[in-house]
Amino acid sequence: MGRTAIYMVIGFSTIFLFIGKSYYDIKLQALDNSLNYYERSQLYNVASAGANIACSQLFQDNNWRAGYSDISFNGGKFSVTVTDTTERRVNIVSVGTFQGTTQVVRVLMQPSNFGKFAVFNGDEKGVKWASGDTVWGPYHTNSKLEATGSPVFYGKVSALEGKSGGTPKFYGGFTSGVSLPLPQKIITSDSAKVNGKYIDNIDTVWASFNSNGTVSIRQKKSVPLKDTSFTTLINAFAPNGAVTYYGAVIRVKGTVNGRVTFSTVGDSTSAGFSSSNKKGGKIFIDSSIVYNSNPKTNPNSTDMLGLVGTDSVIISNNTNNVTPTKKGIDLQAAIFTLKSFSAQDYSTIKVGGSYVGNIRLVGGITQNERGAVATSGGWGGGSGFLKSYFYDERLLVTPPPGYPLTGGFEIVSWFE
Repeated sequence: MGRTAIYMVIGFSTIFLFIGKSYYDIKLQALDNSLNYYERSQLYNVASAGANIACSQLFQDNNWRAGYSDISFNGGKFSVTVTDTTERRVNIVSVGTFQGTTQVVRVLMQPSNFGKFAVFNGDEKGVKWASGDTVWGPYHTNSKLEATGSPVFYGKVSALEGKSGGTPKFYGGFTSGVSLPLPQKIITSDSAKVNGKYIDNIDTVWASFNSNGTVSIRQKKSVPLKDTSFTTLINAFAPNGAVTYYGAVIRVKGTVNGRVTFSTVGDSTSAGFSSSNKKGGKIFIDSSIVYNSNPKTNPNSTDMLGLVGTDSVIISNNTNNVTPTKKGIDLQAAIFTLKSFSAQDYSTIKVGGSYVGNIRLVGGITQNERGAVATSGGWGGGSGFLKSYFYDERLLVTPPPGYPLTGGFEIVSWFE
């Protein structure tokens, strides 16, 4: 009996010793895990801090490229390099070190551009959104959004001075008090001078885009008389896709295959806005403009058109656009104008005694002053075009060549 008790004591003692050793090992492993987690967290914080500080500096100064070298932070150090890449993008690389280990954070930034809006209106000018109008995508105005009836907005809507009238439907939300000024300079001309096409001393340009990647251009000058026509590949005419005509009126139509921006700058523009003695700066849309590959059915489409004018962009009143068979106009492009986007003779053009049809936009419209494309009155009483605006989401990341910028930067990607 005594011997049995001794064996039991020895057995239990051995078990408890084993359990104690296991418990000690668990605590030691937990401590190691905690230390490793702390070191990894500190390392991540150091590298991320460098990236965040660099992003903040770039937000404040678009031209900053100095970077940082061996900056002490929270027990570690970070170094940051800032380099320019293609498409006006900037690559930020932050290397953090802590306790002899390193981590890299890479941030890709690009200038924020006005392609991020389905519709941007500097001033609504009292023009109202009406029943039958629909916008799919982000909308902003620096004035008050005014409505009659029940227009529909599927994207986020922001208006500096709020909204009034009607019963608009905001399915993406509505906010007020937000201001975003338009730039005073069209930068497409800068891009055109670098590796695109910059042309002056022309009065009128007709550009017809072809589905095979070419564009047929007619250029006319009145004094002295000069009238030339030619067809060329878009990327041969302007390698970077940015085309600017100084002092010309541009008339466009056709099927776009490729990436290109056509812009016109008025020859007496000072701050960029229209003046009575200015020549050029206007773009007329003489017929539907569509992409060879429709981004609504093919999100991977690489076709993209920018139309940029210091004056107005106008839908022409002609038999191509005002006809019972088409029931409106197809317009696939990103449009920017320092004056307004409108329809010629909108208050009188009708088909069957009512609206011509819809402007079936795939892209975006940015205008300093909202132009009119229709009169209200419902089917049977209105004139001009109703609006069916569908935002091209590719514009969030990849705008047309040389498209106007908001003046700030935004983050495209963040890799850790």
